[in-house]
Amino acid sequence: MLGQSVERSLLVIDETDQQLDLLQRYQNRSMLLMLMRHLGCGLCRQQLYRLRDYQQRFANADCEIAIITMGDAAMAKGFRQLNQLPFAVYSDPKQQVYEAFEIGQGSLWTVAGPHVLARQMLLAFKGIPSSVNLAAESIRRLGGIVLLNPQAEIAFHHVANPIHRYPPWEDILHLLEQPQQRAA
Repeated sequence: MLGQSVERSLLVIDETDQQLDLLQRYQNRSMLLMLMRHLGCGLCRQQLYRLRDYQQRFANADCEIAIITMGDAAMAKGFRQLNQLPFAVYSDPKQQVYEAFEIGQGSLWTVAGPHVLARQMLLAFKGIPSSVNLAAESIRRLGGIVLLNPQAEIAFHHVANPIHRYPPWEDILHLLEQPQQRAA
């Protein structure tokens, strides 16, 4: 998957319930997509909060950040506001972007096994509780991270399986900052 060009549209719904193509929206810029497992996943939100802390460094590297959820436009907007996110949150209710980047589904063990539940409970004690809205989201859907370079090629791809395993944001920033260092 690395190095492949994204040839087709990445259609999502924005907070105003309008459809847009992410490839057109962020044309000729790097784009980091964080595909949320579900909005109530404390482990996913922990990664999102860490990403929020790195937002300025991604901006300095000329990289836009877009969060993708499975809910509707109202859920995306509420989620962005509730979590005070400085980047856009889009909805993908048909999960087409998830499928385009092969962010599949895990077994119940990988998403709700004792090793996952223990981590979720620990986060709840730290103030990041978990909840699930099964009407809008798939409990078995995995989360993931995709970095597209300005030519819409996949520069980084990660599926969080098990759901608590995400790479450090520093590693992804290094991929973005490396070409800038060579150019300078």
